[in-house]
Amino acid sequence: MFPSTIYQRTTRLLKKEKAWDKEIFYKVYQQLSGKMYSLCIRYTGNATDAREVFIESLSFLFNDSKSLTRYPLTEKKVRHIFVQGSIDYLLAKEKNLFKNTPLFISQGKIVLDNLGKYSDAELVHHITQLPTQHRIVFNLYLVENYSIDRISKLLGIDKIIVTSIVEKAKLVFMENALQPV
Repeated sequence: MFPSTIYQRTTRLLKKEKAWDKEIFYKVYQQLSGKMYSLCIRYTGNATDAREVFIESLSFLFNDSKSLTRYPLTEKKVRHIFVQGSIDYLLAKEKNLFKNTPLFISQGKIVLDNLGKYSDAELVHHITQLPTQHRIVFNLYLVENYSIDRISKLLGIDKIIVTSIVEKAKLVFMENALQPV
């Protein structure tokens, strides 16, 4: 039976051959590059950093391929690897990224219309225009659907700061979305 998803195909490829076989690496790269590279761009904000994060995360996936005998890849697991790779990269690049973050106090909860109304290209464009702090939290909260508590633990910052950044990021995103692409 032919696997139905890129994650099932990737799992089969990684189980079939040695992890660092060039042909297998290239096939996995082709299968994951679209969605996961786009994810890396949304987090890093530029193609150079996104390529570095993508390759690093893909390498991690290959190094972790031994666990595939017990746990086949799912989109959720692959996304987690690439999200974590992006965050680790950005936090290493800017050590004090979330230190002394000012609180943003809005007059009420900012409601952001459905993100589905934007094309993928528009969404990536508007997200990459956000400052790094906002871009990370916006992606985690509104795109990946992480909870405030999970983001707080992942980034090592207080929940109040996360909530403040979410609200400010939504406001900046909406302002950017009003500008022509």
